[in-house]
Amino acid sequence: MRLQLGNSDKTDETVVRFDNEATLAYDNQFDAYKMSPSADYPSISSSLSGVEYTINGIPFPQKSVSFPLVISTPADGSYTITANEISGLDNYKVSLTDKDQNFTANLTASKSYTFNSLKGKSGDRFILTIDNITTGIPENVTSKTAFNIYPGEGMINIQTLSDNWNGVNGEIRIFDLTGKLMLIEKNREFNSGDLLQVPVNLQNGIYLVEISAAGKRYVGKVFLK
Repeated sequence: MRLQLGNSDKTDETVVRFDNEATLAYDNQFDAYKMSPSADYPSISSSLSGVEYTINGIPFPQKSVSFPLVISTPADGSYTITANEISGLDNYKVSLTDKDQNFTANLTASKSYTFNSLKGKSGDRFILTIDNITTGIPENVTSKTAFNIYPGEGMINIQTLSDNWNGVNGEIRIFDLTGKLMLIEKNREFNSGDLLQVPVNLQNGIYLVEISAAGKRYVGKVFLK
């Protein structure tokens, strides 16, 4: 994830990198300290345990992780934090909280947030949060091969593969990658070998399909194009 801070004239960037071999402490292989910025340029970095990073390698969060962004602005004015690149985070939502304005921007969806700032440095105004959007319901997940989910001509097709879902009624929920509920189908019966079709009118992209019934839960992905 590459974040940029800038105005109409000058910019600076910081990178948050995800790797399960990284730690929340400084790692030579994954991290780079933030150097002192020029007084004439804006500056952005992430901070963990009081250490500022220009490249911050952390493990993928099982549920959620939050940490401050440190910003320096060379003059009073309007600035924008932009998520220039978010990749490898299909199952995650990235949010930016502005504590001064009591506002949280969804960077996964909106990509940028514009704010006014006085000249100077702030280490506690902005909080970056990465949430795993597949862990919002208590876990009781069935086998990865319980369902075959695929698109087709305005439909999401769901074929039941597991006998564990025979004869149970449940719900089908479709989420986008920001965690927004796009569609819900209730009282659908699942039987091994049967094919259920869910009509959809959604934009192209990746969606999460959550199936829950009788205390069981399954989450899969589908790519609509």
